Amino acid sequence: ITTPGQHMLKHELLNNLKLRYPGLQPQIDRGVSLAIDGKIYKESWFTPVYKDSEVVLMPLMVGG
Repeated sequence: ITTPGQHMLKHELLNNLKLRYPGLQPQIDRGVSLAIDGKIYKESWFTPVYKDSEVVLMPLMVGG
């Protein structure tokens, strides 16, 4: 996924993934966590994702 500028936000990344890879939409809609540069984010929709960030998409992690 290419970014229009220096970075995009987490919610923009997920929306772009759903458009580009429609098979991911059901999982993304159920909920996902993202690891961005080694840090796990669950509901931080406005987390910046930079062009050179490493992103791992995971099923939503719940519990404690």
